[in-house]
Amino acid sequence: MNRSELQDAIDRHGDDLSAWPLADRERAQALLTRDPASLALLDEASALRAALRDQPAICAPVGLADRIVRAALDSTPVPTGAARRA
Repeated sequence: MNRSELQDAIDRHGDDLSAWPLADRERAQALLTRDPASLALLDEASALRAALRDQPAICAPVGLADRIVRAALDSTPVPTGAARRA
């Protein structure tokens, strides 16, 4: 594993190596042992996760999803010759 592959694995599996598939975990641990600079990638992912976890939850206004879907449906082009349903 190289740093690029490590970054990809962090993006896919997160910063907790114990949650990774065994093969990826072993390859990552080998890289971290021989390339201490790669630890920065793991540290950055941990810091990002902590920052996101510590933020208050954001709740969408009631009905937002319905309004988005309705707007998308209203803006969908109608094929030529087809009648649009109300």
